[in-house]
Amino acid sequence: MVGGGSLEELRRLIQERVPIEEVVARYVSLKRVGSNFRALCPFHTEKTPSFYVAPHLQIFKCFGCDAGGDVITFLQKIEGWSFWEAVQWLAREYQIDLKPFLNRAEGERGERDGHQLLRYALTCALEFFELQFWDGESRGRRYIEEERGFSGEVLRVFRIGYAPADGRALIAYLQKKHVALEVAQEAGIVVRQGGEWRSFFRDQLIFPILDVRGQPVGFAGRTIDASDTRPKYINTANTPLFVKSSSFFGLAQSFLSVRRARRVYLVEGYFDVLAMWVAGVHNVVATCGTALTREHARYLSRYVREVVLVFDNDVAGVEARRRAAVWLYPLNVQVKTCSLPGEYKDPDEFRRAKGGEALRDWLTRHEQDFFQWYGSLLLRRAGDSLGVRAEVVRQLLTLLAYVSDELQCEEYLHWLKSVHPSVSLGVLRRQLRQLRRRVVRGGGRVDVDLGGVGMGGTSGLSGDKGAGMGDGGLVLVGVLSLLRAVVRLLMACEEVEACCGRALRVLGLLKEVVRVKGDHSEEVQLMEDLMEVCRSVEEGDGSGALQRLRMGLKEWLARLPVQYRALLFSVEEGDSGGRVPSSAVRSLACGEADHVVQRWDVLEAEVMLLYYREVGRLPGGTTPEEFWEVLRWSGEQTRLTARVLALRGRGGGGAG
Repeated sequence: MVGGGSLEELRRLIQERVPIEEVVARYVSLKRVGSNFRALCPFHTEKTPSFYVAPHLQIFKCFGCDAGGDVITFLQKIEGWSFWEAVQWLAREYQIDLKPFLNRAEGERGERDGHQLLRYALTCALEFFELQFWDGESRGRRYIEEERGFSGEVLRVFRIGYAPADGRALIAYLQKKHVALEVAQEAGIVVRQGGEWRSFFRDQLIFPILDVRGQPVGFAGRTIDASDTRPKYINTANTPLFVKSSSFFGLAQSFLSVRRARRVYLVEGYFDVLAMWVAGVHNVVATCGTALTREHARYLSRYVREVVLVFDNDVAGVEARRRAAVWLYPLNVQVKTCSLPGEYKDPDEFRRAKGGEALRDWLTRHEQDFFQWYGSLLLRRAGDSLGVRAEVVRQLLTLLAYVSDELQCEEYLHWLKSVHPSVSLGVLRRQLRQLRRRVVRGGGRVDVDLGGVGMGGTSGLSGDKGAGMGDGGLVLVGVLSLLRAVVRLLMACEEVEACCGRALRVLGLLKEVVRVKGDHSEEVQLMEDLMEVCRSVEEGDGSGALQRLRMGLKEWLARLPVQYRALLFSVEEGDSGGRVPSSAVRSLACGEADHVVQRWDVLEAEVMLLYYREVGRLPGGTTPEEFWEVLRWSGEQTRLTARVLALRGRGGGGAG
């Protein structure tokens, strides 16, 4: 029967041999309800469990985001694996023989084969880097042992490597292993310069980025010579296997410890992970040279209840902690932090000075709740100025608006009342309700003089015009109101190609407006996600375009964080368990808009006006005559003309 088994037979075999509840329980906490199990859905944010597993049917189903399927589908969704990657993992875990199915499936696993070629290239490269590292003359090994103080087991556990200065050495090794150099280029490990192939990494210490199964997906290289003018760290570029904004260093090594403890230490550097590991703290990961993103937070929330942030103590480190909390709080993850003594900027520096045992002891004794630590820090820096302290309280309430756990939120309110007794709980709760409807993800940032250098005048505080406060906040509210109109018109459109084209133009302008108002990368990402929906519909073959657009919009709406839902749809607290209610979706298609946006041309005119006002020039090479023509097409020339003239009177320039 070799090669005779169909994929349907394979699927049935896996359903018979693999208890779905056992696999799902690795990712979420299941509670038995009759013959089924229930949990908070790992695929979207919710407060009330709507995710069910039915062992007798061997399926899962979420009644909130509509995700569902068998155990293979579950692994595909939660790990981002292909069908065959999920099948192979299950076969290894549950001793299932795949030989009868492999030949029959050859024609249906092209994606798997492409990924397998990349994985093979990366595996060969890792073997090469490790061989070079453990060679007796390795500069990389001498550097990490003599200058950084690491040796022995930890270097083997994390498979540290070295890329020699000779860029041709890796090429020769890959060719010996029959790796096509074009595949190695796609994997991000070689480049072609002047018609000659060379290694992407040269004379650098190599940190392999492994997936949860321990397979390499990418690399980070660090220079070891102080005179090297290249960036200190470089990463593999994004590939089909490696995406920097959702990858962790140390994940493979720490995964079991993280799952067992249901908590993780998050650090900033690769050496910090090694330092924590040497200190006996094994539930630790680091992002790959980037701040924590929404994708990072979602991944961690599948496995942990607590994240402990161990970041630098400078202003950038404090802000990085706040931004991490903004992503983690809505996912019902508790956020804690640990600050090292002032003379040590990171765990690696502390370990080198005091030793691993001292580092572990410090982490245990100095862990604090992040919200209380951050609030105490800001209030201490604000001093006795009532006005500044009131502004700090507003900013703390803005952060609190992201906390999805109502009990935890109430505890924070009582703590805030205790440290700022002049404000009543009633006032705090009322202000928080307002902020939850108005808050913009990523807004409300406070710049306090945390390092002895004034950042905002004599008070040491400069409220950064976010979260609906000040001109910048109002602009963001206006942008999101126009974004609501874009979604509304897309929901109601019939000529899909034309609508997607106009939506892409409008969203591009709105994105640039947001960028000039400051660091609002989260709002930019929100618009880029919607633009990706439009692009995917445009690039399709035309059949079923309307259905693809509606499905894409539905998925985009389902992923919206609660703060955006409140602002875009005026969703009250507690509505639909935190999901976008169907009434809000219907209002996009047929309800009243916040602006006069009954047609695309009016919307485009409004957006161009906003762009002109905030950016200070016309968009994309548009001439004044073309701009005036847009106003004429919109049918709103009289009303908008007055606004253009008012702008010109303020010195806005010559638009028409």
